[in-house]
Amino acid sequence: MSGAVKSFSGGQAVLADGRSFSVGAATRITRVEPATAADLQPGQYVAVTAKRQQDNTLLASEVRVFPESSRGVAPGQRPMDGGNLMTNATIEKVEGDAFTVTWEGGGAQVKLAPGGKVGRMSPGSQADIREGISVQAQVADGTALFVLVVLP
Repeated sequence: MSGAVKSFSGGQAVLADGRSFSVGAATRITRVEPATAADLQPGQYVAVTAKRQQDNTLLASEVRVFPESSRGVAPGQRPMDGGNLMTNATIEKVEGDAFTVTWEGGGAQVKLAPGGKVGRMSPGSQADIREGISVQAQVADGTALFVLVVLP
């Protein structure tokens, strides 16, 4: 479930479209703070949302830098909706808005698309869930297991 937060009170989030979910003590909250291509560095573990190009490179619409504590989460590459690929890998080399990533058994050349977003993930809290903020939540039986808070 994803959308803009209309309200958050007493552990209950209501999205702009009227859908809602609860946030409990066991809910893992991660915040994504804006960054730039200049913040990308060799050795960082990243999640790349991209489309494969004819030359087999990836054109990334979004790059999120994991916190070091999340290194190794779901490594590799897999298909997503809309023809995108999700690639979780380590940055090996950076040249401007282009970089190389590797994971066990593979690698890719990536270029950040014009207008592509870069973000840095870090542990969050319920205080990060507030009106107007975009969230993506994995919800089971009305309670969020995980909430990704995307800060402007």
